Amino acid sequence: NPTIAKSDTIQGGVDAALSGDELNIVAGTFDEGPTITIDKDLTISGAGMGSTTMRPTGDTGTSGDARAWWLVNDGVILDLTDLTLDGNGYKVYQGIRNKGSGSVANVAFNDIKYNESGPDYSGVAIAAFGDGPVDVADCNFTGIGRVGVLYFGTGVAGSTYSGNTYTGKGTGDIRFAGVAEFLD
Repeated sequence: NPTIAKSDTIQGGVDAALSGDELNIVAGTFDEGPTITIDKDLTISGAGMGSTTMRPTGDTGTSGDARAWWLVNDGVILDLTDLTLDGNGYKVYQGIRNKGSGSVANVAFNDIKYNESGPDYSGVAIAAFGDGPVDVADCNFTGIGRVGVLYFGTGVAGSTYSGNTYTGKGTGDIRFAGVAEFLD
């Protein structure tokens, strides 16, 4: 399995990988973005929550796919494990915008916010609205601007959400702060 070293980029590893590969990310902090695009079926594993940390390098957008820090394309399966996504210092509309399917396990989401006190009132750790289930297990959500996991549409029916912790969004105008929300 390919290993992404501290000197490598996550996007470079994704681009070089073959569909079905497992990418192993070493311990350390990786600054990358504002968007990482997943365009093939992959398993991406860090060295552990708190050991491998991802941080964006810029704000995400406010509409369409530009909202994504991690963008999972249509029909793509992403299984993501054992790392931290820390948006501190940047406006992150959606930590993961999953238009495919897969799983997220043992991942910490910290400070995923986008003008959480207005006017945008956003910051969604995972927005899942693709063609298959997105299972979320044993994740930690801290300082989320609006929603931890947003499931939208019939394609994500059958998704599971279990063993997760949610610590809220902190101080400010708390217009809405949901743990998991299912919309049709």
